[in-house]
Amino acid sequence: MKKRNNIHRNARQAGVAILSKPLFIALALVIINLNSFSQNSCKIQLSAEHNRTVRTITDSEYVYALFVINSGTSDRDISLSAGNYNEECTNPDGLPVDSNINLNISLLDSDLQPISNNVRLGPGGSYKFFLKVEVPDGSPFDAWNCTQVIASSQGCRPATLLLHTFYPNPENLE
Repeated sequence: MKKRNNIHRNARQAGVAILSKPLFIALALVIINLNSFSQNSCKIQLSAEHNRTVRTITDSEYVYALFVINSGTSDRDISLSAGNYNEECTNPDGLPVDSNINLNISLLDSDLQPISNNVRLGPGGSYKFFLKVEVPDGSPFDAWNCTQVIASSQGCRPATLLLHTFYPNPENLE
């Protein structure tokens, strides 16, 4: 018993706080639960309708139907953005990305009007929107494009979705 008293006295003299084992465990559980709650309160998901993330387009444009979902536990203002992402993607057929083309990209609401504001979603809420890709005049045929869509909200990890669009040579289509 003397040894234990010496340990506690030495620790107090050194300015070290000693927590009892049950108090330490309780404190650790509170921290883990707070961290878990903060992650659950802020979760955003992106998906493509019918999981159509790879498309071959026969016209010079295509419109993807997309969804953003607030899977968290509180209301969220969600910002949507999209852009060409050719340098860091992998083409579905393994062709090198150095021959990928950039597309003109527009985010559209359910009325097919440009999205200009954040989307406000309650817990469990979803929002359907559209991403229109257009092939610029003079683009080469038989080329891929990778487009990254991002949904972000303050304090949350952004959700991303990668779309692959193939622009074939129309002469090779049956």
